[in-house]
Amino acid sequence: MEVAESNELAAYSRCKRAHGLPCPPCKYWVELSEKIPLTKDDANHISLISKLAELRTDINSNHEPFIHRLPPEISTNILEMTLSREWYTVEQQHQLKREEQGWPLVLGAVCKTWRRLAWSSPRLWTVMHLRYDVTATELLTPIRLNIAEKWLRRSGQLPLSISIYALQENLSDFRETARAVTQSLIPFASLINRYSHRWQWLDIQVTGAILAILTGNGRAGILDRLRIIEDDMAPAILFGLDGTEPSPRLLSSTLSIVQAVDRRNLVIVQLSQLSHGDILDLLKSAPRLENCELADIDFDPDSYDETCPRFAHEKLNSLKIDCMDSNGNSPLFSKLFLPTLQHLRFEHYYDIFDFTSLIDVALHSKTWSLTSLCLDCRFANDGGLLLFLQHSVLLEEVELNIERESQSMQEIFSLLRHLAATKSNASADYVKIEGAEIFLPKLTRLMIVTTPPQPAQQEAKFLWGLCADIFKPISDIDSKACFRRTSLSLSVEHYNDQDDLPDHDSFISELETQRFEEISKAGISLRLRNIGERGDFDILEFSKRHHAGLFNPFMTVL
Repeated sequence: MEVAESNELAAYSRCKRAHGLPCPPCKYWVELSEKIPLTKDDANHISLISKLAELRTDINSNHEPFIHRLPPEISTNILEMTLSREWYTVEQQHQLKREEQGWPLVLGAVCKTWRRLAWSSPRLWTVMHLRYDVTATELLTPIRLNIAEKWLRRSGQLPLSISIYALQENLSDFRETARAVTQSLIPFASLINRYSHRWQWLDIQVTGAILAILTGNGRAGILDRLRIIEDDMAPAILFGLDGTEPSPRLLSSTLSIVQAVDRRNLVIVQLSQLSHGDILDLLKSAPRLENCELADIDFDPDSYDETCPRFAHEKLNSLKIDCMDSNGNSPLFSKLFLPTLQHLRFEHYYDIFDFTSLIDVALHSKTWSLTSLCLDCRFANDGGLLLFLQHSVLLEEVELNIERESQSMQEIFSLLRHLAATKSNASADYVKIEGAEIFLPKLTRLMIVTTPPQPAQQEAKFLWGLCADIFKPISDIDSKACFRRTSLSLSVEHYNDQDDLPDHDSFISELETQRFEEISKAGISLRLRNIGERGDFDILEFSKRHHAGLFNPFMTVL
């Protein structure tokens, strides 16, 4: 602080705006600054500091080079452009530093001219980010409420983007914290309710009690994006607005609130804790839905309606399902046609995944255009994965996250053998699909991530030679008689739960190491890693050092 004040004193002393001399505000500021160290009375000391603060705005106004000379429309645009892109995007406001969240107030504090411009520029005030920390003194609540009220009034009649985060992580007594947060936020919720007809983006993380009183003002709204995270463990409270049903394009929530909104305009959905029936009902009632992310899904057999007729969703482009229970094999896909689906991600951590219903979708959709697939689950060694992939001939990216147990790994090894099969050396058990003589001909990225198996399961040793077979022999790359995957990027990551460096079994054999070196020199992208407590190791580099007799177990190779 002293350094900053001394710099200001030097700068204001050098002012020459009044015919080569300091302008009156600078001259007065220098005089007051010299008096402050000599002032012993506390009241006079505070008074002088307050006058210095007022003088700064006069100095800024005097020294401001050109803003006050421009037409108000241009000056306003300049002020609006000083705010970052994230400022106008509620979903990116978490990237803002805390001091940046009140940036319009900072602009208004520069000088009287800037304050007048900022206060009369509604667009600066259309985004309100309320970050409420219950550990702060309650005396601040009336002050912050007054600021929020003026903030919203300055926004004119423009659409509003409102973000509310009530932070509780610093307090140990959860119930007491929730009660304190609720009492402090009630006046803010009442204030925001008055403007619900202008809500365009609403992003809130609050307690269930606060969520229950965010009911709006009963007027028809323009809500386009709604994101709700309930920040307590109370029973879920249904979100709803009095007298109107919001019709957002984006809906994201940790609550099952799909009944509280008009789903006909939904384009992006991020929901959790839905049942099998809820998912089908959502897809039926949201015909414009393109991106659907579902977490903590409960495929309870009791929620499955066998009488539900099969239907097509003509817009769905991306589907992600994260199933956390033990009923992961519900025939959800057997009720769907997904002709426009391009991206599919399925995560399940318990049962072995049954591909039957998924294969059924690929076979019966009038067009099957899947280009990206990510599976994080266990596979049976029954050919289900291969059969599904063979019917997904447009796939460009495949990511498989599996345990290193025998069944799943054998299915992966079969996949690698099929990828190595070409027109000239197709294996006898290679099943050709009509119109696709080559297995996954458009594949450009393959990622295999393996994790340690459960204690009761037998671990399967990874067969590195099968990976090399996809690309070798290098001499055939330019041969027209043989299809070689010269543009395929291969990534293999082994995750270990041991606090050790890779052991001897983790190394690639000397012959296969040489093959991979040739493949890498041919310009093919390879990423072969071993990831554990000791760090991220390049398996190929470790193997080269080991076979050259240079391997030092205490040397980190990144």
